Amino acid sequence: MSFNKNYDAWDQPAQTPPPKVEEKEKTKPKSNKKPKYSDDNMYYKMAVHFHKLVSQVAKEVNLEHLIRKANLQSWADDFRKLWEVDKVRDKKQILALMEWVTQHDFWKKNVLSAKKFRQKYLELAIAMQSEQSKTPKQSPRQQASNKEIEFQKYVAAGGDPDEFDWGE
Repeated sequence: MSFNKNYDAWDQPAQTPPPKVEEKEKTKPKSNKKPKYSDDNMYYKMAVHFHKLVSQVAKEVNLEHLIRKANLQSWADDFRKLWEVDKVRDKKQILALMEWVTQHDFWKKNVLSAKKFRQKYLELAIAMQSEQSKTPKQSPRQQASNKEIEFQKYVAAGGDPDEFDWGE
């Protein structure tokens, strides 16, 4: 690497002019007042349905005025993200979860927007599944005990013990 030792050239102005910086034309920001999702859009319909459910919850505790100002366009966008980004493609499961979350004592207080619904979707789905699977299943021993009780009632009512149906 070498240096320019021509000190006289250092004092002279540069021979190439600096590159011109083009001024960008100022464009007016686009107005976001136009609805992004139309009324017949699937995501918008999901947002409207969830808004109705959340409004019912808010009405129960006299806080409906807080929910009225909800931006359904942003709610629809959250449902779009749930569908496209998070890849949740089961409409029936989404609908069932919407219904469940607005009826569950704990979650109806904590999920009051589509954004929160999307954030907690996996946790909500697991909670719903585990709650539905908690329905008590009778063991064979309990079933036999129940049949024995039915048999005793049948005989006490005057039924013939030989005619009792021991089947399911």
